[in-house]
Amino acid sequence: MDKYRPAIKIDDPVGVMATFSEGNPGALRVLMELGRSRPSSITNVILDLDDMNIRGEQIWVAYKDFSKGDIDKFITSVTERNLEMINIINRECPDHKAVKSGYSDRSSDERNSNSN
Repeated sequence: MDKYRPAIKIDDPVGVMATFSEGNPGALRVLMELGRSRPSSITNVILDLDDMNIRGEQIWVAYKDFSKGDIDKFITSVTERNLEMINIINRECPDHKAVKSGYSDRSSDERNSNSN
């Protein structure tokens, strides 16, 4: 089921972290590590995550289960939009469907519907 997710405000770093972590401490940890280890990459990774509809628990699953805690593998998998990672996310986190691309281009009505 595709539930509504709020739009991001990229000019508010604290808001971006809060929005993307969705209250998941693991996701917040990944985003903070990304900011510490690759500050020049964080904006592009956030935009990729948004376009793929990946937030909260999905970020943690991608980092922990797919990337095995390797931030470089996580970044590469996100920027390359790795289909194996997307499949693992969708299997482990069925409430929000991760996609290869195009989620951020969808209208609010499309995001709120169950269509993918």
